[in-house]
Amino acid sequence: MRHEGLELLPDSLEAERDLQVFFTLMNAWGIRNCHAQALLGYPDQKSYYLWKRGYCAGVPRSVLDRIAIVRTIDRVRQAVYWTDAEWIRWLDTPNRLLGKVPPIEYMANTSLEGLIEFRGLLQRMRA
Repeated sequence: MRHEGLELLPDSLEAERDLQVFFTLMNAWGIRNCHAQALLGYPDQKSYYLWKRGYCAGVPRSVLDRIAIVRTIDRVRQAVYWTDAEWIRWLDTPNRLLGKVPPIEYMANTSLEGLIEFRGLLQRMRA
């Protein structure tokens, strides 16, 4: 939510839950810290590592919005890919639909809108 140009911060329980799920996914996907930090929208390193350790105060809504998209990407990928190993392999393989870059590189270097488009690509692959 926004109010007079300022981003309102979510409550710490929501942030704690969402960050825990995010870092669990990053671990399961074998994602390096540099890519995970990028998926969160490039928070400063101090914030990133505090969040990773469970200190969740001051997490901006924009970060939680990005986590929500990553979570939906995971749900869609479960419908497309049967095993974590296949997903991890696909994430690291250059893809012609993404300009011949690996999907993890594409996701790490795109905006929130780009993540939403990426989710749409996965949904179309499922159809």
